[in-house]
Amino acid sequence: MDALKVNRENVDGIFYVDTDDPRVINPCIKKTEEYLKTFRRWVCKVSGNMAPSEVRLLHRRDRIVEAHTKIKELLLDDSKYIFGVEDDTLFPEWSVNEIMPVIVRPDCGFIEGVQVGRWSLKYVGAWRVDKLKNPKKILSMSCLDTREKEGRFIEKIDAGGFYCFMTKTELYKKHKFRWEGDCFGPDVVYGLDLRKKGYNCYIDWSLVTGHNDDGLVLWSDEKSAQAVYNKVRGNWEMEKCNFQKK
Repeated sequence: MDALKVNRENVDGIFYVDTDDPRVINPCIKKTEEYLKTFRRWVCKVSGNMAPSEVRLLHRRDRIVEAHTKIKELLLDDSKYIFGVEDDTLFPEWSVNEIMPVIVRPDCGFIEGVQVGRWSLKYVGAWRVDKLKNPKKILSMSCLDTREKEGRFIEKIDAGGFYCFMTKTELYKKHKFRWEGDCFGPDVVYGLDLRKKGYNCYIDWSLVTGHNDDGLVLWSDEKSAQAVYNKVRGNWEMEKCNFQKK
């Protein structure tokens, strides 16, 4: 956040700390005191919950729902846009300035950067479904490698992730955060709900972010996979995983 290029006098900030670990809480409180001197407003909200387990997927999803629901309560009425990043995301200092021209468009409800998850397979957290109502297939987007190219690469998606994103505050506050089934976490449900309301979701392939996995930073590249899930007899099953060529 220190390097983020924004007009701090017009920006409010929120640290939502979802742990009871003082090694995480105390630095956030200290940073809040520092940011109060330059940002319009800064809040540090500590949930008091125990550190979430990486093993229990459904429990983690419940915690994500709780976090975003609590964050909604901390937003001021004059807030127009939200730039959100998770604490294990490494993002460039120009993130907000580059994607702002997209989020201000009337059609845009959500835009994200690029990140691969810490799953058993390395694929980008950007999704398309076969149909918005009662989907039977969901697939991750093939990685578009822009490192040797110039310009912006914006592509429509149906849903993305909360690791590095912008959305309109009005849409965020009206949304009921939840998860549905095996493949639809709170972030995916948010994107699909926006699409059903007529808004577009986008991924900016030029905004590549790193994912810190216990000291090992994961990056998307041409080796990233594409995951495909099908709904079979009421259950979601992985169909295949296409690994891209070098």
